[in-house]
Amino acid sequence: MPRKFFKKISPDPKKIKENRFLKIFGNWLHEPQLWHLNRYSASMAIGIGLFCAFIPVPFQMVIAAGLAIYFRANLPVSVATCWVTNPLTIPPMFYFAYKVGAWTLGTPESPFEFELSMAWLQNELILIWKPFLLGCLICAIVAGLLGYFAIQMAWRYHVVMAWRARKERWKQKIKETLHISQPSKADLFDRLHGAFQFDDGSLPEIEISNISAKEVFKIFCFFVDKSSAFISTEQNPSYWSKKLNKDIEFSFTESKDVILKVIDERADPLHMNLRSFTTEQNVKIPELGLFVFTDSISIDYRMGEEWSKQAIEEFCNYIKDITKGLKRPVISHKENINDPDGQIFKDYLTKIS
Repeated sequence: MPRKFFKKISPDPKKIKENRFLKIFGNWLHEPQLWHLNRYSASMAIGIGLFCAFIPVPFQMVIAAGLAIYFRANLPVSVATCWVTNPLTIPPMFYFAYKVGAWTLGTPESPFEFELSMAWLQNELILIWKPFLLGCLICAIVAGLLGYFAIQMAWRYHVVMAWRARKERWKQKIKETLHISQPSKADLFDRLHGAFQFDDGSLPEIEISNISAKEVFKIFCFFVDKSSAFISTEQNPSYWSKKLNKDIEFSFTESKDVILKVIDERADPLHMNLRSFTTEQNVKIPELGLFVFTDSISIDYRMGEEWSKQAIEEFCNYIKDITKGLKRPVISHKENINDPDGQIFKDYLTKIS
């Protein structure tokens, strides 16, 4: 399931962190896992959102946020999904829930008008509370489970179909290379080229882990010095200051100082997107994202035709050069369905090292 779809429906992360009702969760809102998108976090978020949509109380998004934190689901998607209940959908959804509850209990139905307010809960709910609340509970559980398993299956279906399409094109080549113990450099590069160019909407990443804070800063500076600015957006990125206990925006020129705060644990891990740049050999490297932690750094990219053979070759040479002097780096290629275990990228790096 393409990540860009979920990012499109998700509210702005900064607005969520600044929401006065969600501030009760404090530093939990800044856990990196709550902002990542994968099959589990997305499907659990949809399930949580649909479950909370049938809870007949105000501030459903607070409940959704709490459940997202507890189950490590994607927080923005959880909050956004519970908004399926709005002034237009509330009457039919909760009237349907009431009918389900009345049918389950075998009680006669009574006409009523639902309002998501404390006054309605205090004055009207007492008349129909048994079938209404039972129906809401049933609908919440069923909707949540259906949402969870639907996204699980859709995500897996998308990955399998994309992989099968490429497998057909590789079938003959794989048969020819089965008798070769060591694939050639050219063969590995062709596979890597295909892995980078086939766009399934996800954001694969090259993770360099098991490194020191000094090495994290060195790699970060390497890419920032190559680029000239952040990707143009409405606002600058921000970081969470542990000392001031708030989000602080920063400019491109301040990015190195901010990363020093991250590796010194004065700020939470953060992600930023760098503008594309041209190498000394006049090769354009597409936009890259950097996710910086105290002991690792991930370089994510968007797959697509803009990754020319020259760009992939230059990018791999960059990874080789920046990791050459490190003590014991662990380099992993993740979230690319065309290189599911990262072995193609790893083998190619070995060939050019």
